[in-house]
Parts: sequence; C-alpha cells; structure tokens
Amino acid sequence: MVKMGKKFLVGITSIITKLKGKQSRMRNKESSNRNLERIFKFFLAILLFKYSLEFYWTGLLTYPWDIALMMSMHFIAVLLLIDSVLEIFNTSFLSYIGAGLLLSSVLVLFTVYFKEPHFGTDGILFSRYAIDLLFNGENPYSHSMLPAYEKYGLNYRWTTPTLEGGIVDRFSYPPLGFLIFIPLFLLGIPDLNATTILFFVLTLLFLCYEARRLWLLPVIVMFLDPNLFLFSVGGVYDIIWVFFLLLAMKFFYEKQRVLSAVFLGLAISVKQTPALTIPFILIYLLKASGMKDTFKYALTVGATFIIISLPFLLWDPKSYLAGVLAPLSGIMHGMGLASLVYFGHINLHPAFFRVAVSVILATLLALYWINFDKLKHSCWFMPMLILWFHMRSLQNYFISFVPVAMYIFILWQKGKIRGIKHED
Repeated sequence: MVKMGKKFLVGITSIITKLKGKQSRMRNKESSNRNLERIFKFFLAILLFKYSLEFYWTGLLTYPWDIALMMSMHFIAVLLLIDSVLEIFNTSFLSYIGAGLLLSSVLVLFTVYFKEPHFGTDGILFSRYAIDLLFNGENPYSHSMLPAYEKYGLNYRWTTPTLEGGIVDRFSYPPLGFLIFIPLFLLGIPDLNATTILFFVLTLLFLCYEARRLWLLPVIVMFLDPNLFLFSVGGVYDIIWVFFLLLAMKFFYEKQRVLSAVFLGLAISVKQTPALTIPFILIYLLKASGMKDTFKYALTVGATFIIISLPFLLWDPKSYLAGVLAPLSGIMHGMGLASLVYFGHINLHPAFFRVAVSVILATLLALYWINFDKLKHSCWFMPMLILWFHMRSLQNYFISFVPVAMYIFILWQKGKIRGIKHED
C-alpha cells in the first residue's frame, strides 16, 4: 500500500509539473506575442507620423476628406506610440485602425505622386520609350532610344557610357523589362516606378508571410540599407526579377519544379542577372534528381523565356540580339574589381574581365560540384561572386540578392532546407 501510495504521489507530482511547464510555455508565448504587437505598434506609429507629414506637404489639405485622413493618422500615431510603451488600451483594434489609415494614405499619395512620370535612370526611361514605340506598332529593339531624352527631359548625366566613348542608345534588356509595366500604364498610371514599388511591396509581403512569427526580420532587412527601397523608387527595377526568383525558390523547395522553372524564366525575361543562377541550379538537380528532371527544368526555363522573347526575335533577330547582349559592352564601372580601373589605379583591357569572369564561373561551378553538400543552397546567389569580377558591377547587382539570402534563412528556419552536410 505504501509503495502504491508513493507511486500515486509521484504520478500526481509529474502531472502537476507537466501542467506547470505547459502553463509556463503558454505564458512565455503570450508574452512573446505581446512584445511583437508592441513592436508593431511602435513601427506603425512612426510610419503614420511620416505619412501624415507627407500629406501635410502635398497641398491636398484643402479637401475635407484629406485633412480628416491626415489628422486621424496623426492622432492614432500619438495613441499607438503611447500604447506601445504603456499598453494602456490592451487591444489590437487601434493597430487595425492605424494600419487601415496608413494603407489609405499610401494609396492616395501613390495616385498623386505617380500621375506624372519620373525617371531616375536611363533603364526606366528606355522602358517607357519602348512602350511608346510598341504602341505605335514599332519594334523597340530596332530603334535608337536617344529621342527619349528629348521627349521626357532626362538629364544626360544618367546615361550609360560604352567602351567606344559613346552612350548606350538601345533597349538592352529582355522584353519583360518593358512589358511588365504595361498593365499599370493602361490603368492610367504613367509613372513606371509605380510597378517597381508594387513589386517591392509584394516582395516584402511575401517574405513576411513566409517568415510568419519572424515577420519583423524581413521588414528590418529590407529597409536596413535604404538603397534597396530607393533604387526601386528611382528607376532601378531589379526588384521585379527578385520577386520572380523568390517564387522560383519557393516552388523549387516544395518540389513543384515546373512552376519554379516558369518563374525563373520570368525572372531572366526581366533582366539578365538571374540567368547566372541557371548552371548552378542544373547541377543541383542533376545531383539530387537525375538527368530527366534536370532536362525538364532547363527546357521549361528556356521555353518560358523564348515564348516572351520570340515575337521580338522574329521581328528583327539582329537588333534583338544586339540589344540583349549590349550590357557586355558597357564601361568599366562598379563596386568590384572594375573600380580599380574606373578610378585610375590600374589599366586593364576589357578582355581581362571577360577572361576573369569565365575563369571565376568555371571555378565556382567546379567547386559547387565537388562540395555540393556544403554549397548546394548557394546556387541562388552565386551570381554575386561572378559579377564582382565583371567590368560592370553596380551596387544594385549585389543588394538585389539580399532578399534572396533572407529567404534562404527563412527556409532554413522553417525546416524546408537543412544545414551543412544534410540532405533536404
């Protein structure tokens, strides 16, 4: 009886301990959620302060609805900032109101700002002029882009020099580099940067959704270097291919390889940069899935790219190829090895960079093959290393891979991919 009594007491004690542990974990989870909500309120308050000031300077406050929106935003920002510290209201309702007001203000400012086109680079200028030419029934690849400077008044300081001493005067990206802007253009928004900002928001929302409980981390990462956002506002539209590449990654690791290949095909149809991921991805597939899946993936990527490019390729093959290959003849300029030449420290012939890029690419492919278990997930951002040795290595080429690296981290946190020397 004594032994049974002891066992009973031990059992009861064990149950009580487990219940206490469960309650403790629940309290910790609740505390963590409350802290996240407080951080959210804090950041939301700052954003509401910012955009209420933007409203203040727009000249829209002569309209009753606009001044009501501005005042509401500012007052809710005050309440949210106080509540983020003191937790007076103890409700999420205030956050929902603030988020709704913020979204409303952004939409209003969005329509006001983008009523007129803004050009910060020759790339976005040429995309706009390419749309104009296409709507007039002309092939953008067959025409000089120089009339765009006169038509839209962009300063010639934003031109891209060539090695021959001239400036780039043709559209030098694949067709989706201007076709992607047409939907919003047809909706009456002439500023192409609106599309770029839309893709920046989509990229941010995608990363936050994928991160779930760690949603604040992508927000911090995406704004840690302001240039990632400022480039998107100022005419650098790399974020569009970044979004497609992230979707390609998502479906790749979910074993939906056809969808992944389609999105990779879309990414390389915007700009040439992500095309450098392809040989590494094919090695990944060859090692992990065999020749059949590798061939199928490559065929789908190629088919997607060709379907988008084919009308322009058939229209004028010579002009199309000259345009798409034009970046190979740009001036030596950038953050990588080319900076030594650009600032006059050494003098290197362009052929040196072509050889260097070829050697680096071959070396990286060999290392990737040999050390596949360690390096397999690096296939998505290997282009950074290659581009560092290219004679044109601009900053946007590199920081565009920040969201890509962020997503690899998210996938690892979620258990979708495993660490070094483990199979996924």
